[in-house]
Amino acid sequence: MGRRWRFWPLTGFLTAAVLGTLAHFAYRWSGGALLAGVFCAVNESVWEHMKLLAVPWILFSLVEYIVLRSGGIAGPRAAGLLVGLAAIPL
Repeated sequence: MGRRWRFWPLTGFLTAAVLGTLAHFAYRWSGGALLAGVFCAVNESVWEHMKLLAVPWILFSLVEYIVLRSGGIAGPRAAGLLVGLAAIPL
């Protein structure tokens, strides 16, 4: 239990950090593609920085849900995302 308990949060943090950082520049790298603008930061607004947290977080949570086949993670993941999103404008 101990190793699995540490693996998913650490992997989730690293995934959100790496994908969020890449998404910060992906819109410019894509030449302004509309699809990239939907999921990646277009400018430096607070909303765009909230997208940089939400998109990787949701993608990783879906992967975790599929791999673990556990419905018990949806509530804590949603609560964590809301706390993170609320912290960005603060």
